[in-house]
Amino acid sequence: MSTDDKKPSKKELKKLAKKAEKAAVKNGTAAPTPPSANANGSSPSSTTNNPPSYQLANAAINDTCTLKACLSSILHNVPLVPSSSSAPSFVHGPSLHYGDVMVFGGNGIAKALAMANSNNNKAAVVTSAMDDWMEYERCTLRPALSSNNDKKIKDAVQILVEALEKHGGTSVVGDVPLTVADAVITLSLIEHEGLWMKNVNADTMEILTSYVNITKSSSQYASAQRLVRTLLPPSLDETDPSLLRAASFVFQTAIRQICPNATSLDVETKAFKCKDMKYGDYQCNAAMPLFQKLKATGSLPI
Repeated sequence: MSTDDKKPSKKELKKLAKKAEKAAVKNGTAAPTPPSANANGSSPSSTTNNPPSYQLANAAINDTCTLKACLSSILHNVPLVPSSSSAPSFVHGPSLHYGDVMVFGGNGIAKALAMANSNNNKAAVVTSAMDDWMEYERCTLRPALSSNNDKKIKDAVQILVEALEKHGGTSVVGDVPLTVADAVITLSLIEHEGLWMKNVNADTMEILTSYVNITKSSSQYASAQRLVRTLLPPSLDETDPSLLRAASFVFQTAIRQICPNATSLDVETKAFKCKDMKYGDYQCNAAMPLFQKLKATGSLPI
């Protein structure tokens, strides 16, 4: 075999390929380089594009908007963590933050969380009918209940009862209970329970009570109530002279900024007095337990 027939080595082929690539770039004809596959055959984008973190700001106890957000989070299996930032001043109530998006209003947040995970479960799909019933709750039922006007309450409740009778009493939109529409309606009824109960007859009372109890007796409702407490922002009572509680507030605020979901991981974030004064006055032992749990769940901050 002559030297002219000798095949180039791998090293020489790489050099030739680099020269060709440089020439193509210089001439403006370079094709985009395809992403390299990972060991499992998937592209890097499929592993680095993590789903957004859904964070709730301005959560409050005994607040129906907060409870709507938490119940939708539980119903649609979308984890909800405390927000590392506060809501804008014009927002009076909780606000949902994910990526560059902000949603406020209990119904808007509940709908956004439902749409975030519309899987094969019928209750997880936000249909136009559900959207209409959420508007009914916002524009008709809620104002009527808040007005304390007997006629307005009766008229608003009658619309609801007719829909429930049509669908067997379990939902306003079909035979699947606890859709996002049912969640916001029943939570509104629970908030104003004393008002509508005195304005309905026995038959209507039975229908509405049964409907409300679907939510109140569900495991999701109990879980939502527990979730609310993990989303409450750290609070500092300026009239409280306890330095220990003040130190806890500082630690909890700092941890929340770095890791909003710390409270949902069942990690103790309170401050303690240092046993040895050479280490300072107060300490927080959350760092290592928090690191271990975040590492185990693959949710370490980047």
